[in-house]
Amino acid sequence: MQHFEYEIKINIFKYVEFPLNLALTCRRWSSISKDAYAKTEWLLVHYAKCHALFHAVRLGPTFIDIPVCQTLITRKVPISRYFIQRLLMHFGKYDQKLIELKIEHNVGQLDADRIRAFQQKIKSPWASNLPIFVFTYLLDEGYRQLANVNETLPSKGNDMELFHFLSAGPHVINYAPGMLRKNLKDIEDLILNKRFIPFPPRPKAFQLDLNSDPHIHQQSAPEEYPSKDGFENNRQLNVIARGILIHSDLVNLWKKIGYHEICNDVNDLVMQGALLILFPPTPASDWSCPNTEQVISRLAELISLGFKLQDNVIIDSLHMFEHRLDDIGNILWDAFLTIRSGELPFLLALKFFREAFKPERNLKKDDLLNFLKSKFESHEQVIKQVIKQYFIEEKMSDITLRRKSLILSPKVYQYVLSLDSEIATICFEDILILRIYIDNLRNSEEMSTCTRDSIISVFDSYIRAKVPFKPKYLDLLKKAISLEIIKPFFEVFLPTVFEMKLKPNSKISKSRKPNKRKNLTDDLVIPWVKKLEEIDSLNRRNHGELSINFKEYLMIFYNRLRSETSYPSYHTDLNQHKKHTKI
Repeated sequence: MQHFEYEIKINIFKYVEFPLNLALTCRRWSSISKDAYAKTEWLLVHYAKCHALFHAVRLGPTFIDIPVCQTLITRKVPISRYFIQRLLMHFGKYDQKLIELKIEHNVGQLDADRIRAFQQKIKSPWASNLPIFVFTYLLDEGYRQLANVNETLPSKGNDMELFHFLSAGPHVINYAPGMLRKNLKDIEDLILNKRFIPFPPRPKAFQLDLNSDPHIHQQSAPEEYPSKDGFENNRQLNVIARGILIHSDLVNLWKKIGYHEICNDVNDLVMQGALLILFPPTPASDWSCPNTEQVISRLAELISLGFKLQDNVIIDSLHMFEHRLDDIGNILWDAFLTIRSGELPFLLALKFFREAFKPERNLKKDDLLNFLKSKFESHEQVIKQVIKQYFIEEKMSDITLRRKSLILSPKVYQYVLSLDSEIATICFEDILILRIYIDNLRNSEEMSTCTRDSIISVFDSYIRAKVPFKPKYLDLLKKAISLEIIKPFFEVFLPTVFEMKLKPNSKISKSRKPNKRKNLTDDLVIPWVKKLEEIDSLNRRNHGELSINFKEYLMIFYNRLRSETSYPSYHTDLNQHKKHTKI
């Protein structure tokens, strides 16, 4: 009975995403988390056989030990020659003191980039901190499985580079098929006998930091090979994807050795690569534009192998061809919708706009968004729903719990200004929260200059577009220091609400006559009077919650309100409104 209970707990444990949290709850779960069989089951559920050993090494000495390695081998987890080669590349630590001395000695001689490169070497790469007995065990097991009596194991080789040359990587795509076929036997030997399996692609969660700004135009760091974290770079995965596009039967070779994740690992690169071959960036003189049927046929061929036309593939492809959508946009769109014909248009619109709005997409033009807008009649309803969902997920109202950058990309915020005003109002709250957050010098210093500039730029564009403030924003505005925030509110927005005369130097021209009092049934005026009196009361109690600049402009506005409008009547009617509300 006790053994049965233990098996049940292992079955629960292997499906938990973060087992450490479970291990901390009690001694029994802690004991299970240290069990080699439980660890192996967890690895196989989350990463499958072909990548299980890679992740066991990645998780480090607190996770991997000899029993875990033995259990993985017993479960037929493959050790590839490439795995042994990468293990030898990464194992061992750099001498931190030596690197620091090199930096100190070369200061003034090396540029900043090279100094940073030195500093990066201090960080522990994948497999560098493996216990020596685990390292030797994996090497011994790898040599035992892969050694051939007729040849020695070239542990100093690089099977990724070998595949690159065998698959005609250095040659243009037009000549590659013939050259690859000549090397097909060598490629088959590499995959079937040497078990060549690329390392897994880097998850997006490893690429984005909570406090980073994914949509700012930052220069991407050059990919280093082998990568420090062990994950395969896009450049190497493109070698695999290109080989598959040239000779699709390579997929079946990988599946023969149990590498069924091949389609998932290079899905996006293969699907987009197929479209780039159909619609080359610089077409040859004899190129003819494929029709919808030809596009469908090519994509269907890849789908039959196990690849998928996912939402991100569709939007990435449209984004990739953004400058050519007028010419080939409809061909692509018709092909995509034919393949995804079993889904409702409204649900597709939600998925596509959500994908297009992802911050990391870094949109620079409106072409993609305008194209999607032209394809869905209910686009404004869809956009509103998608934006609301993004803000809910990012906990927009609590700045301490969210990314310290705009939730959406600046281009999306600019685009929203051309749509329904309600959508712009929803977005304005996110913009205002961050604009006031960076108004504090200490908070501002946490961010990059690019992030700060993007927040200020988007805020200014919303002010110019006269997107309205809400009474609840006063709780944010009272902390503002910058006049760039305070002046538009007190000199433009509030006078407009109360139909007061705008100052001559205000950026927005006056359009209403002064002293004309709004009807008190107006839903806008009463909440503003109520909130302003609440803030004024706070000011009079001198609680110190108002910034000096906000307090000064509040008093100036109050004097104007009394002299230019029927403010006492506003106050009287507000009290009457409160009485009626109570009744």
